[in-house]
Amino acid sequence: MSTPILDVSNLSKRFGGVQAVEDITFKVQPGELMGVIGPNGSGKTTLVNLITGFIRPDQGSIHYREREITGWMPYRISRQGLARTFQMVRPFYHLPAFKNMIIPLSSPRVKELPGGRYGDRDAVAKDLLEEVGFERDSPVISRSSKK
Repeated sequence: MSTPILDVSNLSKRFGGVQAVEDITFKVQPGELMGVIGPNGSGKTTLVNLITGFIRPDQGSIHYREREITGWMPYRISRQGLARTFQMVRPFYHLPAFKNMIIPLSSPRVKELPGGRYGDRDAVAKDLLEEVGFERDSPVISRSSKK
């Protein structure tokens, strides 16, 4: 078996009297996809925040590509290639769909990541939209919804 890309061992976090994450251990192997499921309040977001450095664990360790990243700041972890996104309640309605895709592609952080220098961002944005079911020549991807 190959070396795991992500190795989380005995990770725990408590907020006052609430144990948000308790003794979580798992490994993600190269090419493997993993999901985290559970009801509201079960610690999913806390786990992601611990792994990506937005919260420091009370105990445990996190290794990414064989490097211990436990307690690192989020920007350092992101520069290694491990990052999280935040939910955005609404898109930028005054912009067409592909322009909404270009905004994150233009981020300096994305450009620093492996594969982050994509080339023509318009074409990349349209390719990404096409992957999730938009037709390349659809007027929806290039026309804004508000006039």
